Amino acid sequence: MRKFLARSWRGDTIVEVMISMAVLAVVVGAAYAISTRSFQTSLDSQYRDQAVSYAQQQLELIKEADNNSPSTIGSYTTSPGTSFCINPSTKARQTVSSGNCLLNSQYTVAVTYDNSAKRFQVTASWTTADNKPQQSTIYYKPNDSFSGTPVACTAPSPSCTPVVTSPPSVQVSAASSSVSPNTADNITWSAINIKAGSCTATGPAGFVALVDSNADPNSYSFSSGTPGNYTFAIGCSDNANNPVSNSATVTVSSPPTVTAGSASSVTYNSATLNGNVNPNGYALTYCKFWYGTSAYSDGSTIPSHGSSVDCSPLTGGTVSASVSLGSSTTYYFKLCATNAGGTVCSNGNAFSTGTPPPASYTGSYTGSYTGSYTGSYTGSYTGSYTGSYTGSYTGSYQSGYCVPLCPCGFNTTGGGINYPTFASIYTLPGVLPALHLGRVCL
Repeated sequence: MRKFLARSWRGDTIVEVMISMAVLAVVVGAAYAISTRSFQTSLDSQYRDQAVSYAQQQLELIKEADNNSPSTIGSYTTSPGTSFCINPSTKARQTVSSGNCLLNSQYTVAVTYDNSAKRFQVTASWTTADNKPQQSTIYYKPNDSFSGTPVACTAPSPSCTPVVTSPPSVQVSAASSSVSPNTADNITWSAINIKAGSCTATGPAGFVALVDSNADPNSYSFSSGTPGNYTFAIGCSDNANNPVSNSATVTVSSPPTVTAGSASSVTYNSATLNGNVNPNGYALTYCKFWYGTSAYSDGSTIPSHGSSVDCSPLTGGTVSASVSLGSSTTYYFKLCATNAGGTVCSNGNAFSTGTPPPASYTGSYTGSYTGSYTGSYTGSYTGSYTGSYTGSYTGSYQSGYCVPLCPCGFNTTGGGINYPTFASIYTLPGVLPALHLGRVCL
């Protein structure tokens, strides 16, 4: 009896294990099936969303043409029933068979126009992972004038997706917000979901005429030689007669006013160049004196020869620059400046540098001298001198009067001063010899 009970107990245990495994297999199989179906459903949803996105892109191109370009929307309605797609860059229609309508190597987008229903149909087709063909379709119906507001589609099948309309808007833009006089600037504009014939423009006459003519493309080349602010505005109404507008402003900047003055402090080896710059309300970005030994022609072109030096201050007004030059030479110079309005150069001016003093001199000299001198001098001098002197001097000097500051042992004659057989080394600013042992000669 005991042996039978033991044997029976072992048999029941094996049967229970087998039953449990069978139940587990059913549960796991069901879970796997549900998981697989859920994954497939999610993947199909992703495919469909992507397809609708591609179809919507084509529909937006149709809407843009409908609102802004009658000639383009008209080209889409030719050959009704023939499938095509629209090139996003050129806005031109392309045949589906050419492969141009294949997107992401998986989706084919096809547009057809139904002449009887007066509507466009955009269909995106694709093949699922389990090799089943699918498609999603949306519709767009313009007005008979091809300038209306799209309407939502009436779904002929579950694959139809209602049209998502864009809000009414007007955009006006300029390629550049600031230009120089007589420099072309491109003004463009667009309108979306705007009531046909409701737009009016304000601004330059050419811009207004082009907007009113509904020309295609919507662009206007603007230029003016008169500085100032120019506003380009378009005001429209949506289909509920609500105002919609936009504008862009272009500033034609005034170039600087530039005048070259005369050179000052001209010596045999240097000079100061002078001029005047009026920035006319715009910051200077360039201000230079150009100088050289060849004449400059008049005009606003920056010279192609000579040397240049920055003028100071860059803020404008009276400007100057010091330059080192060669002796006994005629120099030409002009002043150029740039702001947002352009570059302007002054007419040219000229000046000549003097002859440098010799390193040593023997004899008599009558005349005037301006500059600095370093060397030795022997002889007599009559005249005036402005500058500084360094060197040795032997001889006589007659000019002006002598102001005694303290006894120095020199004889004064004729209101001047006589230096008999005297040699020394000194550096004296002002007058030759301006100061020696407490005595000034002027």
